[in-house]
Amino acid sequence: MKGQISIKKAVIRIDLEDYINGLRDHPCYIDGTDCFLEASEESIVSEVANIEEAEVEIDRTVYLTINDKEAVIEYEYITESEAIYFNVVDFNGAVYPLDNTMRSEACYEAIKNYLTL
Repeated sequence: MKGQISIKKAVIRIDLEDYINGLRDHPCYIDGTDCFLEASEESIVSEVANIEEAEVEIDRTVYLTINDKEAVIEYEYITESEAIYFNVVDFNGAVYPLDNTMRSEACYEAIKNYLTL
């Protein structure tokens, strides 16, 4: 349908060694950098009639998973909007406050403990 607004999911995959080095260079940024990384993958989550519906429906949580090979960051965004909608990060089942630059001191401490840095 023409004129629909898309909510997309972005997935960023970062090699674990690169991720750890990034965390050391950019403390408190959960993606290990102080600038937005390009998504490795994108997919459409849903399409709605207008921006107001999209703002109600969008998931405002960033999901961070770390395994022995990589860190994976997933979040949703509205393609027709410049706004950043996430405000928390879910890491290992705990939720931490997150600003619109992916900075979270509390989550950073949890990541350091998890990776024993």
